[in-house]
Amino acid sequence: MGGQKQSKQKAKDRFVFQFTRQDIWRYITKINPIFEGLGYPIEKYTIRKNKEIVRVVARKMNPFRLHGLRHLRTKELFETYNFDGLDFMAYIGWTTGTSSGRGGGVPAMLPRYASIYDSWKRYFPKLLRKRIY
Repeated sequence: MGGQKQSKQKAKDRFVFQFTRQDIWRYITKINPIFEGLGYPIEKYTIRKNKEIVRVVARKMNPFRLHGLRHLRTKELFETYNFDGLDFMAYIGWTTGTSSGRGGGVPAMLPRYASIYDSWKRYFPKLLRKRIY
């Protein structure tokens, strides 16, 4: 049993990062609240259940947290780097199965003919584009 524990410890020592997302969350909210007072806009959207409207959420400002980074990067990829749905799927690792509920419009047969994980060649040149601030 002691050898197994030692083996797990060695594996832990090989992590690229020695912290978890929870550690980061604690740091940016309690120790160094870098996002305090910041926000990002969320457009009006509708929540549905079984195709029935449950609630309409008005346009609002969300408090900036870790999800804000994801939101802004997604917006940047589409608006600045001209990503489309397939580029985005490849970039974040969605498959047609994980994106089908998101209205991706991707044919169900796509995985038989092309691996979305090998599609980095499709979007990578877009990321090399010079960004104008």
